[in-house]
Amino acid sequence: MDSSIILDDVDCKVNTIETEFGEETLINIPKQYRYLSEVFNTLPKNAFFCKSVCGVGGTFLSIESDENYVIAVGSVELIYNKTQQHKNLLGVYGNFKIKDIEFYIVMCKLFGFPIKIMTTYDSLWKVTEALKDNVSSCNLLIDEIQVLLKNSDEFKPTVVAKVFMEVNKYASVCYMTATATPRKYFPNEMKGLEYIRLNWEGSVLMNVNTAKIGSDVTSKVVAIALKHLDEGGTPLFFYNSLKGIIPCIKKLVVARKLTHKDIKVICADNEKNRQYLKEQLGEEWLPERPLYKEIDENGNEHLDPKNKPIQFITKYAFEGLDFLVEDGYTYIISDIKNKKSHHSRIDISTDIQQICGRCRNQNPLIKREAVFLWNEEFDGVDMSEDDFEKYVHNNLEIARDLDNRYSLNALEDMKIEFESSPYFVEVDGKCIVNEWSIYGMCIAHSALKVGYYRVMSKDGDDTISNVDNNLKIFSEVSSYSIPPIPITDKKNMDLKQNFSDLAKTYYDYWLEYNNTHNENSLKEMEYIKSIDKEFCEIVNAIGIEEIKATSFHKTKSKAKYRKAVGIDKTDTKAVKACKSLRLKKDCFYSYAELKSMIKQAYSEKDVNTVAKATDIKQAFNVKRTRRNGVEGFIIGVKL
Repeated sequence: MDSSIILDDVDCKVNTIETEFGEETLINIPKQYRYLSEVFNTLPKNAFFCKSVCGVGGTFLSIESDENYVIAVGSVELIYNKTQQHKNLLGVYGNFKIKDIEFYIVMCKLFGFPIKIMTTYDSLWKVTEALKDNVSSCNLLIDEIQVLLKNSDEFKPTVVAKVFMEVNKYASVCYMTATATPRKYFPNEMKGLEYIRLNWEGSVLMNVNTAKIGSDVTSKVVAIALKHLDEGGTPLFFYNSLKGIIPCIKKLVVARKLTHKDIKVICADNEKNRQYLKEQLGEEWLPERPLYKEIDENGNEHLDPKNKPIQFITKYAFEGLDFLVEDGYTYIISDIKNKKSHHSRIDISTDIQQICGRCRNQNPLIKREAVFLWNEEFDGVDMSEDDFEKYVHNNLEIARDLDNRYSLNALEDMKIEFESSPYFVEVDGKCIVNEWSIYGMCIAHSALKVGYYRVMSKDGDDTISNVDNNLKIFSEVSSYSIPPIPITDKKNMDLKQNFSDLAKTYYDYWLEYNNTHNENSLKEMEYIKSIDKEFCEIVNAIGIEEIKATSFHKTKSKAKYRKAVGIDKTDTKAVKACKSLRLKKDCFYSYAELKSMIKQAYSEKDVNTVAKATDIKQAFNVKRTRRNGVEGFIIGVKL
């Protein structure tokens, strides 16, 4: 490593570490420093640079230095975000013309300003062409390199390849990230680079609270949002895509009559997303940004986040963007069960480190907190890196074989079958094998092992192999308790009332009323009884303490109720008829099957009652479920 990049008055310990795949340079940053500009004169040249912590000013150092820099990034929003903060920075993306880049370069040379251009990965070639002979005096920063490699399916292999074609034309290149990436997963174009990694002695690792949330993800997110509305704080919900966000917003709109003035949706501002928001939510809903440039009454520019009480953020804004939210609370939603319809191909869990670094309301070196909500483990979480690599290679071979068996034009057929697969990508109207997926999947898995494993492990230990202690990003993993949706909000959203939840809520209000005689508690108790007639009858007959004694169990509470009011249905003809059915324990029966069987039993036992499938609950413990789209019950023990 060139030691001249470190400021003369900064005493950093520099160590060379021998690894299986080559040398690494580890630089220990004394604890009194927070930003790269306090330590380095410039970014490393011709190196893979792992800064290890988000928000320490890596991009800032390249923009504010005296050197010419071209900075390639993964999103247009990141360019907008940074150009709002730096007047001398030119943003290049989309249909930006080469002649306009050339004009900027001429003006920089005329006035003696360093060239500072930030471009998307797929527009880098434009910048290179516009620079002409000046390209050899410009340094290239590939920012958030893990985005380019890990999400190669989204950028398309052609874009990734074009980026690497431009690299050697520049005076130097720095591949920068906060996410440590094993050298073994570097593409050939990066294998010979110096590997530099920082260790911030003053940093404190992240604290992550986690909860498994089951299939009803939307209701859980809504419950958290409603709690913040009642108790304060701004929740930031990070999703992989827009489709998972819409159901949450719809329920919040109904529950509290919220509007676009209350909920901020940060996503890519393109025609597709605009149309989707319009169709789903209404004309007034538009894609928004984390920051806006505003001019005050004195003509001074300043950045305004235009924060709203609730914020939803898509994958589009995970890397690099700054969120100025003083009371922000970070929630990361991993909904793998619905990944085909709601989410991208590589799960959000691999982006935990990046997401936790997005809120810039605090020192980037102090402990950050986040809540990680998940419903299913990411494929390969229990595999070693070697086994996962074999797994990816095998899937890639399968993809190649499938590609050979389909015609080149069979795009629609392949999209239907493989739309959620990282091993295929659409290019120029054709579905082709994504040869870059080996890098993307393995880098994602490496990130998974650094962070997600700690979240998912029951004891939070560090026993997993192939993970360097220096790469750990979580200091503490603890459980998170999801709040209930208030009863009034449930009613507004027309959610089915769960007997146990109703009873528990009623009991809490009952205790509060007994201790404090709070009239509001009494009103809530009466409201709960008003929305569920059955619960009202039971609690009026036996009291909430008797219901609590059953652990708020509906069937047991109903049995107590029947005895209390002198109705023992266990002796009725209908119940005897249901009990006479020869049903197999733990077997599934559809509603139609049960109704037919109960109807026959009623006829034989001379029961003058219309048969319903739900009558079986009088005679058996059952569990409601669905098999192949058919509703029914799994039979438990006979009552």
